[in-house]
Amino acid sequence: MKYRADIDGLRAIAIATVLLDHLDVPGFSGGFVGVDIFFVISGYLITTLIAEAQAKGSFSLPVFYERRLRRIFPALLVVLTATLAAGAWLMTPADFEDLGKSVGAAAISGANFWFWSSSGYFAPEAERLALLHTWSLAVEEQYYLLFPTLMIGLAAAPRLPRRGVLVALALASFAWSVTTSRIWPDAAFYLLPARAGELLLGALVALTPAPRLDARGRETVAFLGLAAIAVAVAAIDPAEPFPSWRAALPCLGTAMVIHAGRAGGSTSARLLALPPMRFLGAISYSLYLWHWPVIVFARYRFVDDLDAVSTLVVAALSIGSAVLSWWFVERPFRHAPDPTRTRRVLATGVVAALAVGFLGVGAWVSKGIPSRMAPEIRVLADPAWGRFRPCLKGVGVAEARADGLCRLGAEDVAPSFLLVGDSFAAALADGIDAEAKTAGVGGRFVGVQSCPPILGLKSGAGSAAARAACVATQANLAGIVAATGVGTVVLHSVWANFDGERGRARLLAGSGIAPMSSEADDALRQAVERTVEMLRATGVRVVVVGAVPMAAKTVPATLARARLSGRPAEVALAPVEAAARNRTATAIFTDLAARGRLTLVAPFPVLCDDARCRVEAAGRPLYADAYHLNLAGSALVGAAIWPALGLGGR
Repeated sequence: MKYRADIDGLRAIAIATVLLDHLDVPGFSGGFVGVDIFFVISGYLITTLIAEAQAKGSFSLPVFYERRLRRIFPALLVVLTATLAAGAWLMTPADFEDLGKSVGAAAISGANFWFWSSSGYFAPEAERLALLHTWSLAVEEQYYLLFPTLMIGLAAAPRLPRRGVLVALALASFAWSVTTSRIWPDAAFYLLPARAGELLLGALVALTPAPRLDARGRETVAFLGLAAIAVAVAAIDPAEPFPSWRAALPCLGTAMVIHAGRAGGSTSARLLALPPMRFLGAISYSLYLWHWPVIVFARYRFVDDLDAVSTLVVAALSIGSAVLSWWFVERPFRHAPDPTRTRRVLATGVVAALAVGFLGVGAWVSKGIPSRMAPEIRVLADPAWGRFRPCLKGVGVAEARADGLCRLGAEDVAPSFLLVGDSFAAALADGIDAEAKTAGVGGRFVGVQSCPPILGLKSGAGSAAARAACVATQANLAGIVAATGVGTVVLHSVWANFDGERGRARLLAGSGIAPMSSEADDALRQAVERTVEMLRATGVRVVVVGAVPMAAKTVPATLARARLSGRPAEVALAPVEAAARNRTATAIFTDLAARGRLTLVAPFPVLCDDARCRVEAAGRPLYADAYHLNLAGSALVGAAIWPALGLGGR
């Protein structure tokens, strides 16, 4: 395949934007779209390679996969091993356990599934996930498990229009991306169906005849393509749903630059082909692999955000590591495949990947090897999740009648209250359980992951089964209340979703209501009122436990890292900011409480004073992550709010 220097220049732009974004350099908040640029480039190059080989009658799947293995796996496995070694030195047990899981997932090209199930790309905990960036490699490898077979099938069916089929698939993928980015944003971001269209766009450029453009046309198309990329990098807000339609800007811009270059030279192409750009493009894969672990471990060690000098040092270390990796690892493995040794190379690659994966599994099954840390660090680093998370599965009326719900409080008395909610309610359940036991009061818990206990509001996360369980549990709530015979229903959830655009979009999915509109405010209020009146109609008293303040970062890991480095841990939100995240829900509940429709209990005063919201007490964290109370936090809040719940006692 003919070498194009301008494509190496595009690679340079892609990796530079990603690096600058991850280093928090102002003006590059949308730099994560560099991954989308890489997808289009990859789709173009691989399709060109396959199409040229098919035209010569020499395309071979084993040789294709050997070429991919030589290109991807040597440098990847070195980075996985080095990251695991650094994690064993620096990371808390919980973080090292998570790193082990991600090493295992990355080694088998499944990192996107792992991160989809465990963390959002823009979530606070992402700053400690040293292999988060490997999700995009997994997307590419999954695509290339399917795409060559599709190309073979299209070649065997000449009546099918090859480009027409790819256009249909690309449009379906983009439509899926737009649809799911608001409803299931993490699935849209991480998984192949919403990303395949970007790779297919590159494929379509490869299969489209070179355009007949004169010099002015080439200049115009290439310039507009680069301008589209620049606008995307500077203007796309990570708080907005992505990829969605926003991904079209960097993707189409990249496609325009590549396509214009097929027609001949231009000023843009010559700039992209300058030696520094070509060199940065050549090392872009290694730089992509190394930069994020280097950034994560630098922040992990020093806790605070990097200052200007530290940022320059981290950038230099990333580039230096990439150059060494490119020279000593990438280049030696990138000679032409030898068909006589293809099977041996593939087998060796699989064995090497599994070996590295097993190292990660070792860190996982050993729970992060906690003996590496001093006892006080282990206490700070322990998330100490409560015991009610397994209850987040939803139930039906029949199960409630059979007394099959998770139990709270005293075992030998009939339940007098029902706690209903999501993972936030499950976190609070431990503290309520302890107080109910002391008071001799019995209760039950019903919960579904990411499912608000408000009729008609949607579950925006988790599996299809979890979303179905949410709908069923909401629909059965009146029957469940009646079956348990309780006198009080306590509702608790992540009420901050009533204010954030992403959370609102999920809650109101399918309604056609703009998330940040006054119409959305009305819809949320009506949903709460409808739920409260439905419950009151069953004869129960309704209690709402208000918002638990969220932290700025993952609490246990940040406290432990701060102790290790001897630095203060800036992890708690200011009370004003924490309250602002729950303004809408608080206003709705306060109004209904004033009208006598419910009892509102506020955890805020337990954790916050006028100056700060605390996240630690007596040398122990109060949160399991950045959001959920752990055992200690739940006990503290449960003890404080128990009298206000009005659930009685001895």
